[in-house]
Amino acid sequence: MTQANTRESGFEQLIERALVGSTIEDRLSQGISLAPEFADRQTPGDKFYWGRPDDFDKDVAIDTRRLWSFLEATQRDRLAEWICASASRKRLSER
Repeated sequence: MTQANTRESGFEQLIERALVGSTIEDRLSQGISLAPEFADRQTPGDKFYWGRPDDFDKDVAIDTRRLWSFLEATQRDRLAEWICASASRKRLSER
């Protein structure tokens, strides 16, 4: 019988598996690295895209990779207007 992980890390893994479908540890054990190119793909069984800690901007409390992916997929024309109007990605993220 395996022993349950009753530490905070075990709780975090349960939450991540429930929300996303897998954990970082699961992906690493499958040979999937945390490289940026893997953050844009879902692995089989994942319910959502998963994030990388390096993509989270603590100053604005947002995953910037997911933000820009969403904006480019849904509002490309509007985004181009904003960038042309000298709004930087950082400034737009803060807004």
